[in-house]
Amino acid sequence: MALVRPFTKLKIVGKENLKSTKGQPVVYVCNHGFIYGPIAAIMNLPGTFRPWIDSRMLNPKQCGEVIGTTFHKFLHRFNHRRRERVLRKTTDTVIKILNDFNPIPVIKGGSRQVMETLKQSLNALIDGSNLLIFPEHPRTAFDGNFVREHDEAGTLRSFYSGFAHIGQMYFEHTKQNLLFVPIYINRKRHTMCINPPVAYEASGDTRRDRQRLSDRLYAAISTMKND
Repeated sequence: MALVRPFTKLKIVGKENLKSTKGQPVVYVCNHGFIYGPIAAIMNLPGTFRPWIDSRMLNPKQCGEVIGTTFHKFLHRFNHRRRERVLRKTTDTVIKILNDFNPIPVIKGGSRQVMETLKQSLNALIDGSNLLIFPEHPRTAFDGNFVREHDEAGTLRSFYSGFAHIGQMYFEHTKQNLLFVPIYINRKRHTMCINPPVAYEASGDTRRDRQRLSDRLYAAISTMKND
């Protein structure tokens, strides 16, 4: 982590907005911004939390495949032996850093896999842990063009509302409205902006409640992006 920190050091704006969340678990909702967003968020977000992480990035073989595909143009500058060594060391480092944060694996697949992630998230919140999630719809497959990816990283993609199930599940279990904290990381300005928390508001219409929460968080992060 010490090697990565100098490249992801951010100025935090709006840290005072976290004061109202003390004593209760929260869900931090952050933009993705390609690879930079999750790394910068993990390295700079105050306090403790458990991040949602793609399960592939926690598995040595699958993590190596993802890194190898993402950085194939860079890795092919080396001969085969050195390329394999660099890839192995990078993979081991990434997995170690991610596991240091006791992540909750996000398994891509059907509803059963999604529910497993949500159940683990609910249990973490009940135990008093905060969560860090990135709910944007995925970008199209990366083809190694870092220049284009850098230019498009500031684009905020639409949110999938499935993450809001956490709010519904937490309310059903505790009868309390869970707080979600919108965060926007601006790579060009090297800032992390934190807005006041948004509460999941249970009205009895769970589908509408989830969509309303998703829309409010998207609007809050969009506002920070455009400031």
